[in-house]
Parts: sequence; C-alpha cells; structure tokens
Amino acid sequence: MTVSDVIFALKGAVGIVDLTDEENFAADIDNNDDITVSDVISILKMAVGIQPVNKLAIVDLSDGSFSDTVNLSNSSSNLDLHAIVMGDVDASWTVDMM
Repeated sequence: MTVSDVIFALKGAVGIVDLTDEENFAADIDNNDDITVSDVISILKMAVGIQPVNKLAIVDLSDGSFSDTVNLSNSSSNLDLHAIVMGDVDASWTVDMM
C-alpha cells in the first residue's frame, strides 16, 4: 500500500470522490460495507509497514459479485475473476515474481 491508497480511501470516505465498486471493496478493510476512518487508518498502517497486507478478495467481474471464495466447480466458463488486495484502493500493487 502507498500514501496514494490512503488519500484515495480518505477522499472516498468523506465523499470527495466516488469510488468504483472495486475501489470501495478494496478500501473497506473491515468488510462492513462502509468506508470509515478506521479503514483509512488500517490502510495507513499497511502503507508504513505497521500492519501486514494479508487480505485478498476475489471479484467476478462477469456478474459483479465479490467474495473471498469462488466455487469453480459450479461456475460457467464465463468467469472474469480478478484479485483485489484489500487496501490497494488505486490498484497499483504488483506481485514480485523474483
């Protein structure tokens, strides 16, 4: 996470910017369907290394559903799955593949 994520989440929390569904989902750290100062503080802690980044959510963009699990055995081949790192509001996080 970066300071950009913190600022973006804070702007979304106070209504300065309208976040997309994915951005809202990433900013809602406590998963209570509301972005609050508590979520913003958690993202800040991740950005400065006080709190580990340890939540990943799966999003099916084909139907807009958000979940931490996806049942692939009952799904059609039309899935459009994306992983969202909780706290990565600006979607800038990348995987270090060594």
